Amino acid sequence: MSVILRFCGNILLLCMLLFGCNQAFSQSRLKGIYIVNATSRVPVQDAFVQSEDLSFNASADENGFVNVKNLPSSVTKLSVSRIGFETKNIELTALTPTDNTAIIYLETKVSSLEEIKVRAAANNGVFKPLATLIYICVPSTIRRKY
Repeated sequence: MSVILRFCGNILLLCMLLFGCNQAFSQSRLKGIYIVNATSRVPVQDAFVQSEDLSFNASADENGFVNVKNLPSSVTKLSVSRIGFETKNIELTALTPTDNTAIIYLETKVSSLEEIKVRAAANNGVFKPLATLIYICVPSTIRRKY
């Protein structure tokens, strides 16, 4: 009888150990990343996230969220970029996930244009005055009357 109890106790201990390991592993698996403006704390929509080896890329949704469930296990470094922000390269080990998600803060970057030139393109034949179009479309017999 004591052999059976000891055997059942060992099986129960093994099941609890396996369940605990499974829970610990599933909690450490990153499921998503939020991309946030470091200054205003507003989500950065359409930020581009790409792995260093180009095996993974995704864009942030309207909430700044990037789903990384399909991130290959070989990826160790991500690059996050967006127009108007500094590109950030980050090691996955540097992320501290909370509830299977992490937050990456992007710093704003001011870009200035040196010069803007505006040229008219109406003289190249693409645009025609309305009077010219009416003249072309109206039959000549009607045009002569008016």
